[in-house]
Amino acid sequence: MMSPDVAQLNLHPYAIIVLPIPLAVLSSIAISIRIWIRCCLARSFGRDDICLILAYICFLAACGVFIAIGVTEYFQGLEPIVKLAELSILGIALYLLNQCFFKLSMALFFLRIPNRASHRWIIICSASISIIFNIVLLAISIAQCGNIATIDLKHPQCISWTILGPLNYFGAALNAAVDWIFAGMAIFIVSGLVMDRRSKASVYAIIVLASLGSVVSVVRIPYIDGLRLDKDYYGQENDIIAYTSLIESAIGIIVASMSVMRPLAARLAHRAKEALSSDSKSRSKSRTKSSQRKVTPLKIELPNKEEDGVKLYQALPDPTPTFLETGSEGSGIEMDYLSVKGSMDVEKGVVGRAFVEEIGT
Repeated sequence: MMSPDVAQLNLHPYAIIVLPIPLAVLSSIAISIRIWIRCCLARSFGRDDICLILAYICFLAACGVFIAIGVTEYFQGLEPIVKLAELSILGIALYLLNQCFFKLSMALFFLRIPNRASHRWIIICSASISIIFNIVLLAISIAQCGNIATIDLKHPQCISWTILGPLNYFGAALNAAVDWIFAGMAIFIVSGLVMDRRSKASVYAIIVLASLGSVVSVVRIPYIDGLRLDKDYYGQENDIIAYTSLIESAIGIIVASMSVMRPLAARLAHRAKEALSSDSKSRSKSRTKSSQRKVTPLKIELPNKEEDGVKLYQALPDPTPTFLETGSEGSGIEMDYLSVKGSMDVEKGVVGRAFVEEIGT
């Protein structure tokens, strides 16, 4: 049963427990496909892949921390508030590390596009500012209240929120701005290349996908107050900042993995085209075979005619002479197939009228 103080503050610890699971599964599938493409298909595994894997490890660790926060809230309520504060600070640290490795991975990815030194320096400087600032914010967040294990959250001795607040707001805005700088610079460079429209559209889609995490960074900004450590430390804003941090990290890993899947898509399209081509060829062959008729030789059978001792050995014209036998011994006449009634066999010198009439009977 959920703790009464958690229900009183209208918190939803079960959401913190359930949400990281599908995000972790989807991120694992996406980065596994990316690693397979880079290692086996494209054979171009690089430093950007290593940095993204480190960001993914930090994300998985943050998922475990937020699940622990949800379980603690659900079963023990807010009584172990120091434990919850420790877990929250650990979650913040993992989120900031995730952003550092993710920005470094994206910078290495986008550095493959420009061919001018000025473009490269813009990407390097923007990524360096973001990473350095996140590292500084990470150190301040961990040490903001000294030893967190002995902190009294009713009377905390921490760095004032008037200092930490603007730093956190600026960090969130900087993360989004760097993503937009990467995307804008890449789109500007690609627009000037000599490419067909289809290729440019695919590159633009990849660039936009790689920058979708910045949208969640902007959505996360209004809930930054949930990070402050004071007597009103725990509330709905803490849960919302946890949700948005996990979603931002997961979207970043997924879309960064999708941005390198073009070789896989091209290979699948090629195989589908080959399958369709072979299928159409087999169908055309089967149609040709079925349309062909079997031609059988024409057989003509004529009965032998025997009348008055006369046999007809050939009924159809043939270049060989036709031989007629009579019943009388030793008498026989050859008649050429051109012989007709009233004609004379010029070669033999005999008249063939009577024999032709005899054959006709």
